[in-house]
Amino acid sequence: MNQLISNRVTQEDIREICQHCEHLFKMFDKSCVLVTGASGNIGSFIIRCFLTANEYFGINVRIIASARDLSKLQNFFPQELSKGSVQFHRADIRSGFPCNFPVDYLIHAAAPTDSHFFVKHPDQVHEAILGGTRRVLDFAVSVSLRGMVYLSSVEAIGMVSQDCLLGEYDYGFCDENDPRQSYMIAKRHAEALCSQYAREHSTPIRIARLAQVISSGVNYDDWHVYAQFARSIVESSPICLLTSGRSVRSFCYITDAISAILRLLHFGVNGEIYNVGNEQMTMSIYDVAKKLELWYPGTRILSVPQETNIYPTLTYWRMNTEKLRMLGWKPSIGQYEAFQRLISSFNCQKLEMQKNTAPNRKLSHP
Repeated sequence: MNQLISNRVTQEDIREICQHCEHLFKMFDKSCVLVTGASGNIGSFIIRCFLTANEYFGINVRIIASARDLSKLQNFFPQELSKGSVQFHRADIRSGFPCNFPVDYLIHAAAPTDSHFFVKHPDQVHEAILGGTRRVLDFAVSVSLRGMVYLSSVEAIGMVSQDCLLGEYDYGFCDENDPRQSYMIAKRHAEALCSQYAREHSTPIRIARLAQVISSGVNYDDWHVYAQFARSIVESSPICLLTSGRSVRSFCYITDAISAILRLLHFGVNGEIYNVGNEQMTMSIYDVAKKLELWYPGTRILSVPQETNIYPTLTYWRMNTEKLRMLGWKPSIGQYEAFQRLISSFNCQKLEMQKNTAPNRKLSHP
């Protein structure tokens, strides 16, 4: 299911971001912001926030939405296209990034995110992430950017065998022979490439190393574990643990992630990596399931271990976010509220799907 999720929950999230970051949005007035990966969850969410900020605060931020599939963008933003409030740019960063727009700020969010794809096409993953980032960086060098943020992932850290607090330059092991780890290897190399461009070309780029972002804007059929668990709650079905669930990772809600990205565009140090996660939302997959069981009575957990190479093996990703907090950022959405908003969004989506698939009933006349 490919659609832009818009319901009362996502709309409230967007309004909350605008209210919380009003001063940051106003700093973008009369500038141009280019977002790659604009049809992805985070990229599209950021664009909607800028559109709302333009309306709320009377500012004029020109938005360029870049994606591989132009038809998807046109379906996402039909009204904005007709109004001219968003300019669409078709580009496949795997093969090139032709762009001749004058740009002030750039958010590079384009990357494959499907674990099944990582396993089946590790070479394409590497080219899309590392090769694509190089092409976007070459474009960044050619224009007079005021700020750029590259969206990386906690997976760039690699596999960590001990549960400890991880700073931006603490790294674990990456197995280059494991196709599933093609994503984390490419992300780590792309981070290094961004830092190199900052040093050699004075590119004003900052790296946002994102924790697992929980978002009200994900599709109902999203494959991420947290979405699978939330969908189980909505469907009153058991939560299925396909692994031991002992891996630990940091999470972050979409509103906090976007406020971090906006702050880094203005105040981040060039070439530096910043962990973006809520330290109070660091937990194992099993703990997530147990929390949901507690919060939603009647929920059952089923352990159905499977042989799979889709999910990372046992690892501990407990992120230290002190560096980002030093810039004045702090998260505001905790564990319960993050899942409550996601589940509410899924309920809205399920109701909408039921409406769209309900058979047309003929009216009978007496």
